[in-house]
Amino acid sequence: MNLLVSDYDGTFATNEKDIQLNRKMIERFIKNGNKFLLSSGRSLKSLKEQVIMYKIPYNYLGVSDGNFMYDEKDNLIMQNYMSSDIISEIEELLQLGIYMQIQYTYSRENSLSMKDDEELGSIAFVIERDKITEEFLELYKRVEKENPKYQYDVYSYKDIFYYMIRPKGINKSSPIIHLEHTLHIPKSKIYTIGDNINDIEMIRDYNGFMIGDNDSVRKEALRKYNAVYELIKDINNNKVLKRW
Repeated sequence: MNLLVSDYDGTFATNEKDIQLNRKMIERFIKNGNKFLLSSGRSLKSLKEQVIMYKIPYNYLGVSDGNFMYDEKDNLIMQNYMSSDIISEIEELLQLGIYMQIQYTYSRENSLSMKDDEELGSIAFVIERDKITEEFLELYKRVEKENPKYQYDVYSYKDIFYYMIRPKGINKSSPIIHLEHTLHIPKSKIYTIGDNINDIEMIRDYNGFMIGDNDSVRKEALRKYNAVYELIKDINNNKVLKRW
């Protein structure tokens, strides 16, 4: 049994033609006794909308960059939450009026406002490049220094920056590690593919491949593919490169 893990935006979903070809190959891949994890920075609600729209088969969905994982029946099988004490620690950050939005990640959907009745997975401060201030950077660094049990990641898309705070050690490899141990799949049979810096850990930690031209991802990937179905063909034909 092989496990294939694909990022969604920019990897599985590049264009309409490739989405359909990827979908057909994944369907056969699963029917042949393999497992497929679709991984994304999106929330469950957002990713499920895409899955339903394109009729994408899957065994697992990894959402919020590794915070949560669901099975094909939408059962939550892995979760990582932040403790409530972080909210008081970042009060000054929350009060700054420089953000496009503040994203609060919960197990099933993201919110632009805090929910008192749900456990929080992560917080992302979304800021345009020219709105980033020294005050914000100093506060963000201070929170990081004073709260070492959390993880502080910065992602960017064009001129939009995402300053994230989430439980330490969480990334897209987290759901894979969970499946590796619970399903007893050796690393030699785990393949990952992505296109952006939030995919780097899973590409580096496993037999990882890339789509696109991100230089940081290229340094970790075994090789570049143009589409996910090309990787599946190589796996099926035992022509795939391996790190493990």
